[in-house]
Amino acid sequence: FVNVYSIFSFSNQSGADIPSEDVYVDTAFDATFDSFGINNLLTVNDAKAFDTAAQVPTFDAVFVLVNDSRYGGSGGSTIVLSTHTAAGEIALHEAGHFIGHLADEYETPYASYPSGAEEPNITFQNDPETIKWKDWIDEDVPLPTPETVSDRIGLFEGARYSATGVYRPKHNCKMRSLSVPYCEICAEALIRSIYNVVNPIDKYGPAT
Repeated sequence: FVNVYSIFSFSNQSGADIPSEDVYVDTAFDATFDSFGINNLLTVNDAKAFDTAAQVPTFDAVFVLVNDSRYGGSGGSTIVLSTHTAAGEIALHEAGHFIGHLADEYETPYASYPSGAEEPNITFQNDPETIKWKDWIDEDVPLPTPETVSDRIGLFEGARYSATGVYRPKHNCKMRSLSVPYCEICAEALIRSIYNVVNPIDKYGPAT
């Protein structure tokens, strides 16, 4: 279902720029930390990355692996990762955005994050009948759900860079913390997105 192609791009120097430390290196895609004033936000020149990716006739996503062990990454037109040991987790988190169209579930304010949308894993509704994942919520789970309920689907306040007025489905999830799995709601969104473009059933029978 998923094909992965790797393209090596030579840089004159390894690593990435770190403007806050007055570090600048000559790299193929102009990789840099400190993007938008955030130390760990590692970005590249998207246009250069897409020009290189065009060597593959058709592609859906471009991941750029930057040869720098410092922790960092980003998602957007391209998904950018460093060689830090957490890079795989960052890739999965960012793929959650790209493939599952999932929202970040952080509470810390971030003014540049788009407002107004309702991704599969967040809701602004607290009426039990209008919660999009209501079929996953057991009858004995209180709504809104206290943070002490750590292993069940509910309605937890705080997500999408806001501490109030927006809700997520589980206490913790890969869209909130890299070290944990996707919650059931996020996993379902990922599977549904994949099924939009591939058919996992080769054949079935009888026809009736």
